[in-house]
Amino acid sequence: MNFQVTANLNKGMMKIIKSFVCILVLLLFVNCNNEKDRTSNSNSPSNIPDNNIIKVDTAKFGQATLFDTSKLSKPTIKYAIHRADNDISISADSTGGKVELPEIVINCVQNLLVNCYLEYGLDENETYYKLKDLYKITYMLTFSGGLQLFVTVVEHPLSFDMYYLILFDPLTNKITKEPFEIDGRYMNWSDEFCLIKKPYVTFTDIDSDNQEEVIFQRRAHNGNVYNAVQYLYLSFNTYLNFKNVFVLETMLLEPFKDNPDFIIREIELLEGKKIKVTSKLQRRKSLEPIGEIGFVIYEYDNTDSCYKVIEFELIDDRGRYTKDILIPFSEK
Repeated sequence: MNFQVTANLNKGMMKIIKSFVCILVLLLFVNCNNEKDRTSNSNSPSNIPDNNIIKVDTAKFGQATLFDTSKLSKPTIKYAIHRADNDISISADSTGGKVELPEIVINCVQNLLVNCYLEYGLDENETYYKLKDLYKITYMLTFSGGLQLFVTVVEHPLSFDMYYLILFDPLTNKITKEPFEIDGRYMNWSDEFCLIKKPYVTFTDIDSDNQEEVIFQRRAHNGNVYNAVQYLYLSFNTYLNFKNVFVLETMLLEPFKDNPDFIIREIELLEGKKIKVTSKLQRRKSLEPIGEIGFVIYEYDNTDSCYKVIEFELIDDRGRYTKDILIPFSEK
């Protein structure tokens, strides 16, 4: 009797062991497949040239999503425009020499357009708006270090332009992975307030690191509260991805004034990665200078990779302003 019980127990144990082994083998098999998937993801479709499957991260889907673009009407993109003044046009002017685009740049622009298309919430089947209708033009600008800056102009469905900046290094074939977006909806307004002037894109080494920053001029507007000309100072890292490190308002229409004048801000580069910005008041109609308001000194903060206020002085003696007027409204 005891022998039979022991035999039955042994049989039961053997079944448990066999089941455990089967589960272990199954887990090993699944893990091997996952390793293969992870390995294949290092060459994901979004990184393979001429592949219709790209990886998009959009507000529409809420997460990274693989999207088949084969049915979308992609524009034919072969050239960029290189103007004699090494600048862009805010009217999509194609005057200038044609520069043949490297394949890696074409793929970057095509992927950018698809991301824009999905971000705008357009129909994936192009029922009302076609992908190719977003693309307007791409400009190429050259600057120090042999780098090339490509500025792609995308037409938003609401009929204003968006500007996307892409850096490319022809020597290493390295390219910006995340094009820097600049809202250009007010760039070509022709009213009397805060008109932008050429050059629109310039290059200056503001932090004395022997690498020029990209400076992009744009018009900013928010109802009757904020009207200004802004210069965006953009630095970039070794991956050629941009970061906005400073914003200079060169001309600001006085906010909350019945008869506003212009606040003019002038920049001066100081030693030790410091910047001095002086604010002055100017008549709106005659452009006659009225007087200095004050100044702010900024210093580059390596921790946050941007410029921060370290000193300021309010000179205005008429009680017209508080110290807050010295800080660009774009930083508030």
